[in-house]
Amino acid sequence: LLLTFSQGNRHFKEGQYEEAIEKYTQGLMNDPNNAILSANRAMALIKQEKYRLKNSFLLHKLQN
Repeated sequence: LLLTFSQGNRHFKEGQYEEAIEKYTQGLMNDPNNAILSANRAMALIKQEKYRLKNSFLLHKLQN
């Protein structure tokens, strides 16, 4: 999980938002209640202006 988190952060810092989203999503599959991964993933989605994806992901989290 720590490696996935670090890789996601590296991609984010380099402006590689799609790759960061993939890493954060992988981390959330292993730890679905990790608020930091969720927030980082949401920020990467915002950077890509993928608001609809962010909102549908958050709605799914709220419903479960």
